[in-house]
Amino acid sequence: MDNRDLEWVARERELMSRALEVSPELRYKLCDMGYYNDAMKGYLIAGMRKMGFSESEIRKAILGMRAAMDEKTAEEAERVYTGEW
Repeated sequence: MDNRDLEWVARERELMSRALEVSPELRYKLCDMGYYNDAMKGYLIAGMRKMGFSESEIRKAILGMRAAMDEKTAEEAERVYTGEW
């Protein structure tokens, strides 16, 4: 690698580190606004299928997830997940 390549790698690392610096407040706001709902539901469906749950059980879980999304903020949901609730 020559110096230009090393400079490019350093610049890309800097850009990536800045892109990953998302405050908890912004993360919660984006979640509460619904930006990640489809992705979270997709993860739930994929995980349940992988573990052999029936489609009926998956539908019930999705309905429960929708209700929880309406009732809890992202911050509250994170606390439930980490056992702080």
